[in-house]
Amino acid sequence: MAGLIDSITDFIEGLFASDPQALRAKRLLREQAEVLQDVRPPVFNLKTDQILPGFAQSWSVVNALLAPLRDLFDKTLSHPDRKIQDLSLGFLVESVLTGELTDRRMALTFEAMKARLAQSAEPDRENATLTAEVGNLLSDLRRQDSDKVQKDFEGLYRLKALAGHSLVPLLTRFGHDVAGQGGQRYRAVDGASVLTDLLDLYFVVEGLDLGPGVEQLLGLLLERVGPQKAQENRKKTAVILDKMRDLSRGPCSPHLLLQLIRVLQRNPDAQPEVQRFGDRYVLAYSNTLSDRFTRDRDRALREQNESTLEADIAALFPGTPLLPLQFYNAETNQQFLDAGLPGLVGVKALQILRSFCFSVLKTGYLDSVKKVVVDGFFTDKEWGQKLSDSLYAASEILTRLEAFDHSLDSDAKMGLPALEKYISGKVPVSAVPKQIIDKINRNAMGLLEEETKVVSVLALRIQEVLTDYKSPRPEWVQNIKTLGGQNQRPFLESLVNGFNKTAQFLRIMKHFIVVK
Repeated sequence: MAGLIDSITDFIEGLFASDPQALRAKRLLREQAEVLQDVRPPVFNLKTDQILPGFAQSWSVVNALLAPLRDLFDKTLSHPDRKIQDLSLGFLVESVLTGELTDRRMALTFEAMKARLAQSAEPDRENATLTAEVGNLLSDLRRQDSDKVQKDFEGLYRLKALAGHSLVPLLTRFGHDVAGQGGQRYRAVDGASVLTDLLDLYFVVEGLDLGPGVEQLLGLLLERVGPQKAQENRKKTAVILDKMRDLSRGPCSPHLLLQLIRVLQRNPDAQPEVQRFGDRYVLAYSNTLSDRFTRDRDRALREQNESTLEADIAALFPGTPLLPLQFYNAETNQQFLDAGLPGLVGVKALQILRSFCFSVLKTGYLDSVKKVVVDGFFTDKEWGQKLSDSLYAASEILTRLEAFDHSLDSDAKMGLPALEKYISGKVPVSAVPKQIIDKINRNAMGLLEEETKVVSVLALRIQEVLTDYKSPRPEWVQNIKTLGGQNQRPFLESLVNGFNKTAQFLRIMKHFIVVK
């Protein structure tokens, strides 16, 4: 009877109404309010604009049902450690797709690739084979990135978002006792006072899908965190999801929540903001794998290349370990790799340069060169000035090297301080830290090239000095044969030894850079 009276009233008001839109809004709001009246238990009092205890009771049940799911997500996809989040996603992707993906990925880890390269008689061909295997694996992943798989993963992440959304502030407004002593007694509250909470809830609950695909993914997560009890916990989770499905079709329906918001806002067309999931999960995982494979393969190739240098390095620095820098070092490199970031590509090369400075340049070699500069008689003053410039540049190599190293600790924008939040896992890895590390590496390798060039230029000058010593008529340093005075032999041996070690150093550097 009420519906008939409302229709007659709408008809009469329509005859005289000057604002058809206002009349339409009034009619729609009344229809939306009627939807709310049909819910059991009752959730809304239209006369008082109050949300009733039944609403809080229903969402309190949801809150309790989410507890074990929240715990599961906290151990996997919501874990504070970003690496565990990524591993959990990878486990799910490889579990639901076909093609022995896990076995193929494990055959392409850093250690596996390093071993294959070391055992191969043709490393270049093996590298090409590894690259092809990586490409095939990534293609298989992306080929299976179907809308069905995407829908299931989006449903799982929507459930994760709901589990991570605290319902306690909303329920507390209805009298929720966090301690839970003596059971919960909820009271009606003014709708306007909880409108913001309702909007926040709608943001995460709209679009929630608790279908079979989501249940399967939850089961896989249970298997990952506790394989012994996975079967038992799957059954418990199925019961939880059944109860949540019933609630989501009734008093906890996103549609009902939307009607409630519209009635409270007096806007029948309100469209509150909802959470969007734009990323494709399989594609994101394949991109992560691609970056990891590239990084690991390059590292394996680099380490294999470096292993061939050990004999030369041992000959240049017999019985002496390489001297690391304070910040651009192996420890920092490992921190980057552990955080899923690119590594430092010039660690060993700069160690060799620093060691060369201490074991060659600063152990008498440059002192002997200085004696040539200071006491030598040059037939060509310009040549003498070039030798002097080369000496000064070589004597400052260590200063410039350590200035670069310490700048990493002091540069807040493009140094290690800017990377701390990414290393700690507090912020997801993005293009920003990769760009910073790329710039650090470019600067490191640029410095290595410049300082190696300084050493190379000095070596050319010293070669000319030694040629003069052997020549009956010196071309550049007329008094070279008497410069050492009574200590001529130690002076000459110092130049020869320094020159020979420099030649060894330059051969080693050719493995890292183009020596000019």
